[in-house]
Amino acid sequence: MPLTEDTVQRVAPDGQVSYLTPPLQMPNDLCVAPDGTVFFTDPLWPPPEPPTGRILALDPDGSMRVAADGFWAPNGIILDTDDETLIVVENGRNGEHHGFVRLRPDGTRERFAPERVGDGGALDVEGRIYMAGGGHVVTIYEPDGTVVEQLECPGDHPVSTNLCFGGPDLQTLFAVDGGTPGHVYCWTGLPTPGRPLPPWPGI
Repeated sequence: MPLTEDTVQRVAPDGQVSYLTPPLQMPNDLCVAPDGTVFFTDPLWPPPEPPTGRILALDPDGSMRVAADGFWAPNGIILDTDDETLIVVENGRNGEHHGFVRLRPDGTRERFAPERVGDGGALDVEGRIYMAGGGHVVTIYEPDGTVVEQLECPGDHPVSTNLCFGGPDLQTLFAVDGGTPGHVYCWTGLPTPGRPLPPWPGI
């Protein structure tokens, strides 16, 4: 389910494109909850003041709602291990306000990993966060935001942009970068499998 500049679209296996939302600011990244709700970030770049970045929810019935607003530059978004809390990458403005945010179902926010930036990400089954962005690397964090390791992406290319776990055992990490042309690379045999992602049922 890729994103265009101003709306969310679905590309079917046969290549047919359908649009799931009206025009928005700059929808960027998404994740799917077990009930089929699609949560996605909707920043505006460069970030204005006051901030207009928001987290939107596309419910299984096709309706859309604002899950949270007041972000500067929300980018990546991941569903946490409780299948309810969202981990949002806040890339801030003018070198400030960077960090990750846990957005809970009741609307409360917990900031962690201050001063860190990123793009798309994923979790392993133990809750560690694998984050693209912030350079041509993938950074692995403990759930509290402590950096565990950085995986150097191969080649001399621009910043990494997104990643996912795959393979029959979910122990292969795939990542892409913003090169022209772009590249796909992977790390195999990781010690901890990735969390399985809920399938999107469609509308």
